[in-house]
Amino acid sequence: MTSQPDGSVANDFQGNSGGEDQALLNVLLSPDEVNYPDQPVAVGDTWDNSAKLRKAFTVDPKDQFSAAFKLDSVTTVGGKQMGQISFKIVHSYHDDSGSGGLPTDTVDEQTGTMQVDIAAGMIVTADMKELSTATSVSKNPPGKLVDISEHNLHCRVLTDAGALPKL
Repeated sequence: MTSQPDGSVANDFQGNSGGEDQALLNVLLSPDEVNYPDQPVAVGDTWDNSAKLRKAFTVDPKDQFSAAFKLDSVTTVGGKQMGQISFKIVHSYHDDSGSGGLPTDTVDEQTGTMQVDIAAGMIVTADMKELSTATSVSKNPPGKLVDISEHNLHCRVLTDAGALPKL
């Protein structure tokens, strides 16, 4: 993987991955920047990162997509300034061949927080909850199928033992 001068990422991955996997691979080299605002912000400020994340994750143009972020606080931890960012990302889409071959409307909602080492410009911890609700309606027999899944994710950067302050 290489970072291009325009900030995009190129890779020479030869495996068999779908569109979402390819998008995730491309964002791994510089995952943090897509979460940050394009201008300085103060505690309490919010920003809309829908366009950046839509591009980073290759969201279909007809899908509804929103990504709202907020700088909640800045504190000093272990001598480093850490910013806490909260976020809510909502992705709504329709799939004609969804659950069991039935057309499906899905809403994926991700909410969470990130701790950012401000000087390094790096996310050092992140907690996220993803709630996905897929709804299908069948005509024969008449009925509604609702599939709800929830995932919780905790990430922590470990560059080398003891290098990061305890949060």
